[in-house]
Amino acid sequence: MPNLTNYREENPTNNDWIWKNLPKVMQQCQGILMNDTIKVDDFRNNDETKRHILPLNEDELTTIITLGVGRDTVAEENLLKALKGPSKFYGADPIYEINAEKYNKFGTFFNFGIGAESGMFNLSVLIGRDYAIRLLPTISLVHFVKDILKINFIDDIWIDNEGAEYNLFPYFLKDGELDRNNITVCQCNLEAHSPNNEMKRKFHEFIFQTLNDKRYALLL
Repeated sequence: MPNLTNYREENPTNNDWIWKNLPKVMQQCQGILMNDTIKVDDFRNNDETKRHILPLNEDELTTIITLGVGRDTVAEENLLKALKGPSKFYGADPIYEINAEKYNKFGTFFNFGIGAESGMFNLSVLIGRDYAIRLLPTISLVHFVKDILKINFIDDIWIDNEGAEYNLFPYFLKDGELDRNNITVCQCNLEAHSPNNEMKRKFHEFIFQTLNDKRYALLL
């Protein structure tokens, strides 16, 4: 099995290698983890699979946040069916049409983008059948969780916001924005979209800092 720690010491700036080879390494590691330690359930939507560890105590509240609904809530609805206890689902997407109707059937929909900072940003959004760049309002993840939802414990965040995820990476590291605001995130599903060189650098740093933090297990 490749040793990522040794690899980084020998190749500290090879961002392409980790992008291309991480899935293979993760598959080997998670096979050991999932067989011996935990049960991870798969929840498929129309084009991808979300993963979630169901609560051991079925009476506990489960809180799920979706960043980037993308007109597809099949995975969320399947997770809702699998949960035995109470749950709350919160979804955010800057495109209202279809997303609001679908998400509000089982959760609460918010019509704005969510990123690392608040403001007006160029976002990649699904318009019809294609993605387009639009200047749209965005609020920070901390503001959304702390001031709008008024919660500090999240069971799982599903992030699929078409490139904006790269600036959110530091949030999940030790002493990041979530820590500084006393917000706990137990699980996170993250889709990393086609990166440029700077995005690959951020991805590289995020992976190794996550391993150093020893807070999250990385699963594919």
